Amino acid sequence: MLNLNRRIGKLVPLAIASALAIASFSATALPANADAITSSIARGGQFYDKWYKVIKAPKLEETHFS
Repeated sequence: MLNLNRRIGKLVPLAIASALAIASFSATALPANADAITSSIARGGQFYDKWYKVIKAPKLEETHFS
């Protein structure tokens, strides 16, 4: 039982440090504001619908059979 308490005592600070590290990294990965999110969504929509216009390529004559 004493050995288990020592193990738990060592794991708790490690778990807290890991949780803080994950929280800090995920907070910095978020876009700065709502405009950045909206712009990103709009840009993705352009690529999905008319990707050839976005990259200024000629329109495809044929489509893939799938």
